[in-house]
Amino acid sequence: MREDPGRHLEVTFPAESAQPGVIAVTDPPFISLCEHHLLPFTGSMTVAYLPSPGAPLVGLSKSARRDFMGLCRA
Repeated sequence: MREDPGRHLEVTFPAESAQPGVIAVTDPPFISLCEHHLLPFTGSMTVAYLPSPGAPLVGLSKSARRDFMGLCRA
């Protein structure tokens, strides 16, 4: 799988406030497969980021997809 994780960050939303704040979602579950052992594993992760003041925001589902792609490559 040679997808570009950055493609998930192309869609953005305008910031509603110039005040900085953490954007976070906790415990989205995942299921994956260890390619070496051929065993499934499950878990959850936390996705969070601190955008620059006034910068466009990336949706959390897009951040989670990008992070999950990195997890699948591990």
